[in-house]
Amino acid sequence: MTYDPDYQRAYRESHREERKAYRARYFQENKTTIYAATRERNRKNRSRVNATNRRRYREIKADPDRWQLFKERQRRWRLGPGANTNSGIRRRKRIRLKLAVLTRLGGPRCVRCGCTDIRLLDVNHIGGVNANEDRRHGTRFYEAILSGVVSSAGLNVLCRPCNILDYVERKWPELAGTYALSWTPNGREFTAETAKVVSAPRVSPDWARWPIPRAKL
Repeated sequence: MTYDPDYQRAYRESHREERKAYRARYFQENKTTIYAATRERNRKNRSRVNATNRRRYREIKADPDRWQLFKERQRRWRLGPGANTNSGIRRRKRIRLKLAVLTRLGGPRCVRCGCTDIRLLDVNHIGGVNANEDRRHGTRFYEAILSGVVSSAGLNVLCRPCNILDYVERKWPELAGTYALSWTPNGREFTAETAKVVSAPRVSPDWARWPIPRAKL
């Protein structure tokens, strides 16, 4: 069969939605393999890939129309739902790791006041941090706990107010038992169930704008 560009063009136009659905379905079914192959190809051809990217960037910047279009796409990408931005990816990863660590330590709930808001929960060192103890924090700390590098034996879950109160009681033992915190939910907590939804791919989280319920002394 002789190649007919007009026929091919007309076929693509008339089957646009079917082809789009097929590509999306194929990607979802094979995205792990696709990502692995892309990383391996970029690793083997790092110099050529970087040179190509620099050349394309210079070509786009030299053309005012293409440059404006490029900047507009970048702006939409940064201000979009947050699922594809670096900060969005890091945020979802941090939420997943934190939830996994809190679950390993007995569940996402403060052991003192019962707080269930993920934003307020911290991993607490029972008895404080020793001078020779691993001082990793954030995502690296969560990964170390899950991998077994940092033992979970001397850790528990406290909300930030209770964590501060725990520090005060360790520093001034005479104040132990003087204060007690109570937790009053208001229906806007960022709980474990919300965390599972927000940490899923391609979700625009608005929990950061939620008012955090107050803990009362």
